[in-house]
Amino acid sequence: MKHIGVAILSRKKRWLIELFIMALLFWAVTAWQQRDLIKPSQVVPSFTLEQLATHTPTPIHMTGQRTLIYFFAPWCSICKLSMNNLNHIDTTNLRVVAVALDYQDEASVAAFVADQEIHVPVLLGTSEVAAAFRINVFPTYYVLDEKGSVDSRSVGYSSEIGMKLRTGW
Repeated sequence: MKHIGVAILSRKKRWLIELFIMALLFWAVTAWQQRDLIKPSQVVPSFTLEQLATHTPTPIHMTGQRTLIYFFAPWCSICKLSMNNLNHIDTTNLRVVAVALDYQDEASVAAFVADQEIHVPVLLGTSEVAAAFRINVFPTYYVLDEKGSVDSRSVGYSSEIGMKLRTGW
């Protein structure tokens, strides 16, 4: 009987160690992916870009309003999987914008947005915007505070729950 208890304890201990190692690896990969992004608490550059379809000049972020900026490319398969999650974020106290980068033409962005049924403003980014925000992988997210400083940042897939957690619901 004692051997069964030891075996169960051993299995639980091994499981906890494996879980810890997986969490540590996840943290390390995430930190490595974010190494070149604008650091938390730093103010992001200010840009005004044209909105898709309307060509209305629109600022990427507005002082006085928390903002989630989602940088994507129409050819990005991870963007296709995660972009629709933007539609489920409560925009009562948060402005959400998507910025298209690395696209062939406006039509390719419009087709991608239509396929994904995106309901947030989509801005047409430039190589200058990509460089200023240090975008070298898609998707990349920045959550900004009311002053335009980085609250959080992330790259890669984010679930609906993950986006809500990053933005404070």
